[in-house]
Amino acid sequence: MPALRYLGCSGPGNVLPSEIVHAMAAQLGANGAIMGDVSDRETGAVGTGVGSSSYSANSAVGVGVGGSLGIYKKSAKGRAIYVPPN
Repeated sequence: MPALRYLGCSGPGNVLPSEIVHAMAAQLGANGAIMGDVSDRETGAVGTGVGSSSYSANSAVGVGVGGSLGIYKKSAKGRAIYVPPN
């Protein structure tokens, strides 16, 4: 059976990547899937910052602050398998 790969966000109702991989395996006629490499991967980041400065004839002062937030997606790999009934 072929290897399966799922990259993306959780589906409706927060469907887990393992459930999506099992559904993909079922579409191929498999009755199971062996999961591997389930992880979160960073796909980007959003950041912002602000600053201020002040100066006079003899001195200068500057202040700044910033922050960043990572954006993650679920990633999973699996192998579709077929186990014949006894």
